[in-house]
Amino acid sequence: MGGQPFRPVLAKGANKEREMAGHVVEAALKREIGAGVLVAGAVDELLVAVEHVNVVRHIIPGWFWAAINHEIALALILVGLVLLWKQERVQSRKQEEHPIHPAEQQQTATENASVKDSGNAIVKDVGNPRINIYTHPPTLTPRLPKLRPPEPKANISFKNVRAAWIGYSEHDRRFVENDSKGASVRGVIVRFKNESAAQAASNAQYIRAELIMRDINEQELEKSVHAACWLDEPADTVDFAVGEDHWVVLGAVDRDNAKQWVVPWMQPKTTWEGQFYELKGHTIVGMRSIEIRIIGDSSKWVTKPVVVDITVNNGEPTVAARSPV
Repeated sequence: MGGQPFRPVLAKGANKEREMAGHVVEAALKREIGAGVLVAGAVDELLVAVEHVNVVRHIIPGWFWAAINHEIALALILVGLVLLWKQERVQSRKQEEHPIHPAEQQQTATENASVKDSGNAIVKDVGNPRINIYTHPPTLTPRLPKLRPPEPKANISFKNVRAAWIGYSEHDRRFVENDSKGASVRGVIVRFKNESAAQAASNAQYIRAELIMRDINEQELEKSVHAACWLDEPADTVDFAVGEDHWVVLGAVDRDNAKQWVVPWMQPKTTWEGQFYELKGHTIVGMRSIEIRIIGDSSKWVTKPVVVDITVNNGEPTVAARSPV
């Protein structure tokens, strides 16, 4: 070996090794990939590997090649290069079989660590679920109650008061107003009406009139009437439809004594024939005014009380309405 050049011998051995490695790699590619197109590519890459061997040959000192078997050294280098090439091919095949969508790339880059601050809450996205982690309790908006339209109710009000000839019909069991004396007496009646209002009006049922008698000093007398009589009504209560009016009977001058006032009222009575109302009356001396309270079926006033002052001269009553003192 001392007088002959080293390069020609190494080049000749390298060609033999290259031919042998080409057959080995070609068989391996056919078994793993099974595609002729990839074999051609593998041969090209192997040629590049051989060129790398020539480069390595120039880098490694000559004494190394003289100390080991040339064929073994070349085989080790080729095996290492083939393993590197094989690893690159496996990675390439994985990318071809499972391509990564751009959206997935962006999600992988963020790695489920996007944290957003929205006022009083931290919003953390973990995969697809969305979790809100509040740093303090959220402000709750109070739920406003639903506004209901005002319930319709009766609008009963005082209209006027006057003296009138009144009589009691035994047949109909009710007071009626007459045009002349006849069998009538001189009495006082007060009118109330259920008027329509701005809001929806309603009918009123079972309305009664309570009477409180007072003397000249506004002191309440012992006798009072829980349910007064109504004109043209056989009972102690009436129903007020919207727009209707009814008259309360405050009493009349006593026929036998003009200084006395008689206040009629109805008393319920039940017999085998059924229930009806029997006429009763209080005779009052020293009365100067009567307070009228209109009461609904819930025992509450449906209008403001009205006071009627009454004076009698020669059997003729004079009346005037006012508010309670």
